[in-house]
Amino acid sequence: ADCALWLGHLTAFSMLLFLLLLEKSFKNSPHPHRYGPEFVQETYLYHVTRQDNRHNFSVYFYAMYLVHGTVWARGLALAAFLPQATLVATAALCLARRDLPLAWFAQTVVFVLFNKVCTSQYFVWYLWLLPLVATSSRLSARAALACVAVWLCSQGLWLGAAYLLEFRGLNSFFWIWIAGVVMFVSHSVLLGVIVANHQFTTKTALAKASGFKAHAS
Repeated sequence: ADCALWLGHLTAFSMLLFLLLLEKSFKNSPHPHRYGPEFVQETYLYHVTRQDNRHNFSVYFYAMYLVHGTVWARGLALAAFLPQATLVATAALCLARRDLPLAWFAQTVVFVLFNKVCTSQYFVWYLWLLPLVATSSRLSARAALACVAVWLCSQGLWLGAAYLLEFRGLNSFFWIWIAGVVMFVSHSVLLGVIVANHQFTTKTALAKASGFKAHAS
């Protein structure tokens, strides 16, 4: 209980700091009416059709690598954006009314998993939300440790394949992609485990009970 309380205070402080930084950034940021279409393209639309053929954790990297510089590259970049946007919206619709922190966490994990580019710093985007979700989890300590082990080992597998390319000069692009697929599947399963073992808030349960009673009467 003390650990959960401490994590809650730490998360609240982090969120307050984030909001203050966001407000400061918004005041100092350029706006579309000052820089025109170029600002909109480079800030927002660029990410819809972004093409990156460098090896990274993304499950799309190998396909991007193979079609880079061809007429298929832009179409593939756009097609890869569609499942990401669809699943992020689905996570919001399915979870936001039941548990808002879980919805934030699930949306961010899905966004990172299905992104066309994924590197280690992307994990920070959802890891800082993990304390909010962990305090409502029914997972045992052993199961939680197993999840952490799977999360780390899947990354280690990818890093091993990348080591062969970057430090040994071997053509291991295909095996980097295979490791990326393993990582994609394992992280997807971990997200499913976290959602399936989440204890939804008492407020939500009471609201459901009240709605059931009203319907019954």
